[in-house]
Amino acid sequence: MSSSSELLSHAPLPVAADCVSTLYAGRLGLFQMVHCSGREGVPRIAGSTRGYHILVPLAGAFVWHRDVGTPIFANSNSIVHVGSNDGYTVSHPVGEELSAAFWPRKAILDELIGAAGDRMPASAPCSGDTQLELRKLVSVLQAAADDLEFEERAIAWLRTIHTPIRRDRTISTKSMRTIGRAKEYLHAHFEERLSLSQIADAVGVSPVYLTQLFRASEGIPLYRYHLDLRLNAALDRLPRCDDITLLALDLGFSSHSHFSTEFGRRFGITPSDHRGTMRGARAVAAKCSRRIDAVPLCTARGGGPNLLAAWQFGQSEENRAP
Repeated sequence: MSSSSELLSHAPLPVAADCVSTLYAGRLGLFQMVHCSGREGVPRIAGSTRGYHILVPLAGAFVWHRDVGTPIFANSNSIVHVGSNDGYTVSHPVGEELSAAFWPRKAILDELIGAAGDRMPASAPCSGDTQLELRKLVSVLQAAADDLEFEERAIAWLRTIHTPIRRDRTISTKSMRTIGRAKEYLHAHFEERLSLSQIADAVGVSPVYLTQLFRASEGIPLYRYHLDLRLNAALDRLPRCDDITLLALDLGFSSHSHFSTEFGRRFGITPSDHRGTMRGARAVAAKCSRRIDAVPLCTARGGGPNLLAAWQFGQSEENRAP
């Protein structure tokens, strides 16, 4: 089943709608792309995870409703650390979602960072470097080369995203729900110019309370979170963009110069250089035919009956995961 959505039109590689697509299954674990259309009538996904894994939205958003703990609103500014045997449901209040899911093997994590996986907070900020490197990982897999480059880059990426983070752990459950509503509003209006009062009114709190609470929880101000959402969107739109100035204006930047400055701050590269790199990767990928195994989302996400069978995908008897 294919999709002609705006989100998928900028995707780093073609993926099936409402499916989990396996790009890599090997000694490091399992790397997948998850797409949910968020269409009305698509049932809320529910289940129980079979092992620790990491979810990083590339575009769109979802809410991870845990059996225990506050629901997590996740978009491209987020990394979600899903613990072993967590019960959950997933909903899509603001439309569709395209995420990367990485199931690292326990032996790999133990060697890299000890038992940090199950001690990570359920949600953590996603830096520009993390988002940019994630797209490079996808591009390497897309090029249908051997797995060596992917595996080396993936090990470095795993180490980076498990760096301990400091955040205010005294924030109440009620306050975390307020932050979640603010994130949902910012995501739904990320291409617009917003005022603090506008966001606070939508969330139902005072502007002073909201800005203090958000910074205490996320470590950055609201405006920076909103700005980073627009820059993340630019990562995927640039390869198909012929007019960078027009793209900048469409994303709410005042000028090409303003956009380029902020893009460089977040990703350490110019928009035109990123566009050239990704177009080159797409040209290589167009000549390749890497096999992608996809299974319906309703039977796969988070630990459906046949999820771990995908570990056998593309592996020889010698290299198969046990």
